[in-house]
Amino acid sequence: MTCHILPYMSKRKYTPSTVGINAKRLRKARGMTQVRVGQLTGWGQQRIAAVETGAEDNQQVKTLETLAKALGCTSADLLAEPQPENGQ
Repeated sequence: MTCHILPYMSKRKYTPSTVGINAKRLRKARGMTQVRVGQLTGWGQQRIAAVETGAEDNQQVKTLETLAKALGCTSADLLAEPQPENGQ
């Protein structure tokens, strides 16, 4: 699947969503790359990057379920209030 949002990323500033922040945190905690999560979801690395950065803020149930399954968590984990990093 091709993400058509990415060509505009350099021109716009995006704010990561709750889902994006949690997806990145969980991915890193599991030692996974965006490429690997992209393979597991069938979306590709560019779409994972777009979700994490906020360029794609698609929180449809199916999207959350697919991402959660790839990350080994639940949809609720992705929607939870993000935890501060480094004890902040």
